Amino acid sequence: MGWQDAGSDAVTYAPTAKGVTLTVRGIAGYELLLDNQSGSVTMFTRLPYGNGKFVEAARSCL
Repeated sequence: MGWQDAGSDAVTYAPTAKGVTLTVRGIAGYELLLDNQSGSVTMFTRLPYGNGKFVEAARSCL
């Protein structure tokens, strides 16, 4: 998976009624969240730097 290749230790995959949610949990809580619901993709990050590689990994899967 792209996020693991980008340096994340553990990615949680949670199917939902209309899509899927991916999360990465760190020391201070959730650091990355990607929500794909009915074809609409939203990504949130709290990473202070280096989040570009995670964004690109997510884009390559779309």
